[in-house]
Amino acid sequence: MHMIKRKVIHLSGSFDPFRHPEVINFLESVADQEEDEIVFDLKELIYLHYKSGSVLEKLKNRLNVKGKKLKLKNVRPYFIQVLNLSGHDWSKEIIQKRYRRKRDINSL
Repeated sequence: MHMIKRKVIHLSGSFDPFRHPEVINFLESVADQEEDEIVFDLKELIYLHYKSGSVLEKLKNRLNVKGKKLKLKNVRPYFIQVLNLSGHDWSKEIIQKRYRRKRDINSL
């Protein structure tokens, strides 16, 4: 049985991290590591530029060539709309939270 190695990168701040060359170089170096999945946690990210979708798309394609996957975690609905402006549907790459449904007393 193969265990999936996952690297989680927490992004935070009010600037768009995918627009800076230093960050892109770091992400490309992460793509060369041995993890099977690269997960971006966007929980504390405040701003995301609409061109970030194309940068993530290039990184995702680079990872796919190497047999790895790119996932997104804690994505706000607004960020999904911004990322989808690149022309790629990012809903498949989002790790969904699992919520327990509360039972309605009236339905018993």
